[in-house]
Amino acid sequence: MTTRRSVCRALQAATRMRRGKRRKLVPTSFVPWSSSLDGLFSCGQCEVGFYQPLAGQTSCISCPDELSTPSLGATDLAQCTEPCPSGSYSASGLSPCTLCPQRYYQPNVGQRLFLDLRRTTNNRICRQHQSGTMHWARLLRRLNDCEQNPCLNGGTCQDGLSSFVCYCQPGFEGNLCETERDPCSHQPCHNGGSCEAAGHEYQCRCATGFTGINCTSRVPACSRNPCNNGDCVDTEGDSYRCNCYTGFTGQHCEDKIDYCDELLCDNGGTCSQTREGATCICPIEYAGETCGHRRTICDDERCENGATCNLLEIAGQRNEYACDCVPGFTGRHCETNLDECASAPCSIHADCLDSVNEYRCECHGGYEG
Repeated sequence: MTTRRSVCRALQAATRMRRGKRRKLVPTSFVPWSSSLDGLFSCGQCEVGFYQPLAGQTSCISCPDELSTPSLGATDLAQCTEPCPSGSYSASGLSPCTLCPQRYYQPNVGQRLFLDLRRTTNNRICRQHQSGTMHWARLLRRLNDCEQNPCLNGGTCQDGLSSFVCYCQPGFEGNLCETERDPCSHQPCHNGGSCEAAGHEYQCRCATGFTGINCTSRVPACSRNPCNNGDCVDTEGDSYRCNCYTGFTGQHCEDKIDYCDELLCDNGGTCSQTREGATCICPIEYAGETCGHRRTICDDERCENGATCNLLEIAGQRNEYACDCVPGFTGRHCETNLDECASAPCSIHADCLDSVNEYRCECHGGYEG
């Protein structure tokens, strides 16, 4: 019986067929783009030039002639593409490809870099096949590809193997930093903001309600002070609510309330508006909230100490009145407190203390009652 361990060892030697040749698998986990001897245990990734769209397979499928994949683990025939022809390159060595820049070359197919024509000497020997592919008969010693400073616009050069890489200054791009980048090309301004280029920098003009370098921060609605005569309260999103002061109304508290529209003054009274409402200013002979009460002498509050003022109807006399005093007071205006001790209600062995409409006897020592 074959154990899991023996199967794993067998997997390490697993091979597959491509144009009649056996190719090793790259070990990986059991997923599509991989295969194993029995389709069950640990699997290997499909090599470059092969693919496998199904899980649980024991081999990978070869790409058609002259096609290859950009990396291990391809899962679809569509990943099989043509290699870059001589004179071009790409990050994967496969199409889509970029032509070598001026003064640079690449004689081979399927390459990821280009070479500097200035790094070879005058005795290089070339020959051209019928296919048009250039081959170098003799490769000379490698030089420093950054020696001539090929990077433009202040770019920094890093030397490689018969190649170099340019690290561009801000605002430039391209293999040689030859292209000036539009700082607005990557659309840095969000939420409806517009981008304006300023040299290698950009400036965002934000839409209403947003702020920040890239218009990513929301401006509190109340920061614009939308409430004219009230307090602003921020609500959800870009909304707000106005709590109007007394006497004002409207969405932004812009309308002043006319309280006199609801208050009608009688008998020639005039309505006067206040912050809290309105009041009637009455002629001298009238009183009341709406000037509906004709004033009398009793309106002057001549009766004191809670007395009631009564108008007297006496022939030939006007504005006569009488005060009806509450118990304990006397006088025309009930201004005098009656002395209940005047009648000496206490015995000779006590002192009388007067109060309103009553008295109290404080007995001497040895007496009570």
